[in-house]
Amino acid sequence: MLVFVFFLYLLLRWGYLISYLTNSRGYDSPFAISSLFTGFGDYVRITFTLCIKELYILLWMLALLVPYLAIIIYIGGGMGFEKIGAFIDEFLVIDLFNRFIGYIVESCGNLANYIIWTCFSIPFIIILLPGCTLAIIKSLSYSMTPYILHDYKNLKNNDAIELSMKMMDGHKKQLLCLYLSFLGWGIICLMTMFIGILWLSPYINASLIKFYEQVKDEYEQKCLN
Repeated sequence: MLVFVFFLYLLLRWGYLISYLTNSRGYDSPFAISSLFTGFGDYVRITFTLCIKELYILLWMLALLVPYLAIIIYIGGGMGFEKIGAFIDEFLVIDLFNRFIGYIVESCGNLANYIIWTCFSIPFIIILLPGCTLAIIKSLSYSMTPYILHDYKNLKNNDAIELSMKMMDGHKKQLLCLYLSFLGWGIICLMTMFIGILWLSPYINASLIKFYEQVKDEYEQKCLN
């Protein structure tokens, strides 16, 4: 059921994004609810490609985390979970949160207890930050994939993602700055109890469409030269 909901979300979100693309080019009439279902005619290619994109981002985020957990489990098995857990316990970020997690895992075995304690330690955070940074960089690289699926209907899966990476080569910093420029508007939306999102969302998507058209034209010019 959750998988179906996730696939449905990907298709509806893709249709929402593409409606801005087609409207900006004058192909369609103003936005309508039917625009959300644009991707259902090619749902296999779209959903699988977008799933692969999201999976890659998740794997980049976990790239440093998995070896870290493997190491601490190995060390814990040799030293004894109780001793190393007590050592790590001294480096937990927030003591109150420490106790809260302790109540949650009280009924769990030593291994589960040890892993959860460790996951909220400073070493875990130090390892997680580079992983999140990698995920952000890769997310920027893959960000043009939804639009590419519309403009290059012969591309799917890794081919569409790789084209996005080529288009974004040298433009990731620009896109990051564009996203950061929306932070102020996002704070205002919070102050309006998210009512402002009705105006902010179209503004963000229209800006991203302009950015895509720019990097797409530049990439195609490079291919011609």
